[in-house]
Amino acid sequence: MSLPLSILLQISDSAFPTGAFAYSNGLEALARAGKFPDMPALQAYLDAYLRQAASFDLAFVTAAHAEEDPAAFEILLREWDASLWNHPVRKASLRQGRALLDSLAETFPTPGLLLLKASASPAEWDLHFVPAFGRALGLLGATAEQAGWVYLHGLIRDQMAAAMRLGLVGPRSAQTLQARALAAAEARLLDSVPLPYREAWRTSPLVEAGQGGHGFLYSRLFQN
Repeated sequence: MSLPLSILLQISDSAFPTGAFAYSNGLEALARAGKFPDMPALQAYLDAYLRQAASFDLAFVTAAHAEEDPAAFEILLREWDASLWNHPVRKASLRQGRALLDSLAETFPTPGLLLLKASASPAEWDLHFVPAFGRALGLLGATAEQAGWVYLHGLIRDQMAAAMRLGLVGPRSAQTLQARALAAAEARLLDSVPLPYREAWRTSPLVEAGQGGHGFLYSRLFQN
């Protein structure tokens, strides 16, 4: 079973209200530190950003997609929560997880999504964006592959949108970089097998260094 293309396009549209426009996920801090003097530097960063997402985030997306046991899903949520040492990133993850689930449940009010939304009250679970995304798309009927690719597309789309708002690139250059980054990610993913989430790892310290440095900026365009 797979999700119709029309629904995948709607969910992956930047207009779908998950609040991603408010966050740069470290890009702003790295830009202010002078890490992107030219296009090749930005492209190298995007490749590293997606490589980390493929080696870590996708393991949680895939596991959440398949997890039907509420108790096991709660453990998965706690494992993801334990991996977030940066408080603003953790806060953004929780806000986006709630926004995603609220938007999906209102747009596609299926029993599974409504039940997940009811279970994920603040008193019950810390519903982070990554596991929420995988579980919600699984409940909608998307395949694990569809969920993974929509997730990666959203990551790189939001990074390029942030790069344009920061004045690092123009719209056409952003589209070129996005196409190159996703093509490189596809080449790697076709040769890999998703890891169990407890065996996943993060591979790009520069990305996390940028996220950690955001709070020290004197003025900011983004919340993290």
